[in-house]
Amino acid sequence: MTADSIAQALQARRSGSCWMAKCPAHDDNNPSLSIREVDGKVLLHCHAGCTQGDVIDALKVRGLWQTERTENPRMVATYDYTDEHGNLLYQVVRYQPKDFKQRRPDGRPDGRGDWTWKKSARQVLYHLPEVLEAPIVFVVEVSATLRRSANTALWQPPMLEGPKRIGCRSIPKRSEGAR
Repeated sequence: MTADSIAQALQARRSGSCWMAKCPAHDDNNPSLSIREVDGKVLLHCHAGCTQGDVIDALKVRGLWQTERTENPRMVATYDYTDEHGNLLYQVVRYQPKDFKQRRPDGRPDGRGDWTWKKSARQVLYHLPEVLEAPIVFVVEVSATLRRSANTALWQPPMLEGPKRIGCRSIPKRSEGAR
């Protein structure tokens, strides 16, 4: 369902960038339900105080709300992150549909432990031992959007802590029009 189709079914009126309709979750004499669409997602807010869940349940009863079926996430790859000596610190697990989670060994002395699904306190570069052996490392500049992303582990100098200092060179990101 789209915001427009819900608004039409509820006989809503346009008000600025959204629609205003009588809320289906309560006996509404004055339109209190704000309906709008942002980035393909329908946003609902009842100004009379109904919870979003109550509004969605009322829309479902009227056949105006359908929950999307999503595919169950499936693990498709693991990436080992090791310290400078090659000891496993944590893994980044990739899922389909695309998602990433970090896990680390729980540290049982018998080595038969499980995983703790929590970000490791020590973040290192992928293939750290090889990076430390390289005479030079090229760091490719990332986009501003990627740098601002809360889910992105950003490169920081502490990730290169190790037994020796290495030379780093930054390569600026190519502009959109460049080839």
